[in-house]
Amino acid sequence: MIDAGLKFTWKNGSMNSNAIEVFKENGIAWEYNRFGNLTADFYGIGIFEKVDYKHLKNDDFELCIV
Repeated sequence: MIDAGLKFTWKNGSMNSNAIEVFKENGIAWEYNRFGNLTADFYGIGIFEKVDYKHLKNDDFELCIV
């Protein structure tokens, strides 16, 4: 896993819905692949990487590239 440098505090909803909000705030394109996994174009070059989460502490998480 590679840290993407994007963090969020999980308040409500799913992990994916919180990640999508972070992507929207940062202008990052995202989609679900054919397997139902959340993917994002972290580099802005049209390559969608699978998203994972790294627990930091309490309700704080960092988005990672798998």
